[in-house]
Amino acid sequence: MKTVSDMDKDAAYSKYLAAKGASEEQELADTRAERDTNAAAAQAADTEFKANPQKYASTYDAYLAKAAPMVRDAYLARGQVDKAKAWNGFVKDEGVRLGIETVGGIEQAFQAGDLEGVKSGINKLFGNKRYMADAGWSTNAELLKDKDGKPAGLRITRTGPDGKSTSSDSSNIQEIHAELMPMISPDTAFQWNNKLLEDRRATQADEAKEGRKFVRDLALETRKLETKRANPTLTASDRKAILEADELVMAGENAVSALDQAAKVSKDAYGFPGAGAAAKFGSVIGVPGSAETQDLDNIITGQALESLKATFGGMPTEGERKVLLEVQGSSSQPHAVRQKIFKRARELATRRVAFNKRRAQELRGGDFYEPGDHVAPATTTTPAPTGQPVQAQRSAAPAPQVAIPPGAIQMLQTNPGLRSHFDAKYGDGASAAILGQ
Repeated sequence: MKTVSDMDKDAAYSKYLAAKGASEEQELADTRAERDTNAAAAQAADTEFKANPQKYASTYDAYLAKAAPMVRDAYLARGQVDKAKAWNGFVKDEGVRLGIETVGGIEQAFQAGDLEGVKSGINKLFGNKRYMADAGWSTNAELLKDKDGKPAGLRITRTGPDGKSTSSDSSNIQEIHAELMPMISPDTAFQWNNKLLEDRRATQADEAKEGRKFVRDLALETRKLETKRANPTLTASDRKAILEADELVMAGENAVSALDQAAKVSKDAYGFPGAGAAAKFGSVIGVPGSAETQDLDNIITGQALESLKATFGGMPTEGERKVLLEVQGSSSQPHAVRQKIFKRARELATRRVAFNKRRAQELRGGDFYEPGDHVAPATTTTPAPTGQPVQAQRSAAPAPQVAIPPGAIQMLQTNPGLRSHFDAKYGDGASAAILGQ
């Protein structure tokens, strides 16, 4: 007998299978729709060229006028805006123009029964790497001849990156046409080029990510060794605090760099509510400012905000919290307003960088809690009037009456994890008296 848990698992699995089936069915429907669109587009271009030969200088012109918009609109109808944009750029490439003209020539050769023309067109097309992107494969077509030496069919040979070849022979022109033309259509070439580009980008992103992680890890290990060698008496918590300060410095510097980038891009980007959506659709047809708006969004959301959050930490001041919200919504603001927001954010990040650099330096020197001016980032709470020493109050664990600099108190409140250092300097219970716990 099944338990309630077993029945829950069965229900969840059934739901998963239903969702998986629906997803696969949608993928098949999209594939069929794409195939039908490509066939209709190619047919429309061929019909248009034949009907108005004087209107078009080449099959490419007819394709660009009739077929290309149909393929673009099909991508937009499926919500694939980025693909529609990429398709527009693809069909306007010079190498692609030559490829489309070659495909048109192959089609005409098939219709005329000219196998020599088909063979020459195939070899020319697969030699055009702007149209058929190079993935290490080569394709070659040869004529098959009958006993009288007349063309009787084609042999297509594919050679892989490993040097191994496979060949297929056919004497049925209709069969060759049906198999070959969908493989060399402009949209198929676009899909192939796009896939190779995405694969390359994914590989580069993974390599870059691994590279950044290696550099970051190596830098941290180097700091650990340098800190340990320079300060052999530092405790593990001392070293941890130093590394945390160093990481905050790196985050702050990244934030400043991203804000500088955003400030440069801002002047050419849109500045109104809904700018992101407008740029997304505007980029498809090349509306000025669309690309810059998308770049600005990527810099803000992918770099500046994340770095600022890491810089300000889990307990940002009111001013820092406010500037985070301002940066987050800056894409919809006019350029002049954005510049002021970026300037405020940069100032706060720079202040944090300077503070954390000083903190790391003083921790390394062992004089972080020495009396003096330890200025932390501005906060909305002040434990005591500026310049007035605060006496640590006795609690359950007695603490000596030592004058504690306001900067040390402020630092403890900002970073409660340093309470052990605080107590070591000012006596057991001193941190509890300040923190109230």
